[in-house]
Amino acid sequence: MDNAGRLYVVFADFRNGKANCMGASPVPPCDDDVFYTFSTDHGATWSAARQITPAGSAQWQPWSVVSPDGSKLYAAYYDSSFGNCEFTGCNDITLATIRNPTSATPSIRHRRVTTSSMPNLTAANNPVQAGFLGDYMWITLDAWGRPNIVWADTRGLNGTVEEDVYFARVGENED
Repeated sequence: MDNAGRLYVVFADFRNGKANCMGASPVPPCDDDVFYTFSTDHGATWSAARQITPAGSAQWQPWSVVSPDGSKLYAAYYDSSFGNCEFTGCNDITLATIRNPTSATPSIRHRRVTTSSMPNLTAANNPVQAGFLGDYMWITLDAWGRPNIVWADTRGLNGTVEEDVYFARVGENED
């Protein structure tokens, strides 16, 4: 909620997904997308959902925060759109900055937060957590209005594939 009482909800949705990605053996590309909606009347009514992510690959598990004045909505999410991740199962973290999110023409800028893709957790490299990234992410604004993001990342030390906590701060000139 921003200082004017406007509410924002950011969520992942498979409405653009392809039939080939349903069931036990999905065949990518799997078009899972991130959307947002807002309410200017304390939740009595909501705007139509607006898509944040580009089409064609899977983006999911978003976390969000809005600037106090409501001029920017930030959404961080897992993203398989880089390199061949859609087909190999690797992932990245992307930050979307939505400027003027309640206007008729919001602008959206995407920024890759991870410096390289996270490897997929498989039974061969991590039998305990195979295929499960966890639901560990958070985003907040610091005192200067910069997004601070933490997430579970599978790029372990010395080339191991394990989950560790990573952190990034995105500077004002970078969003």
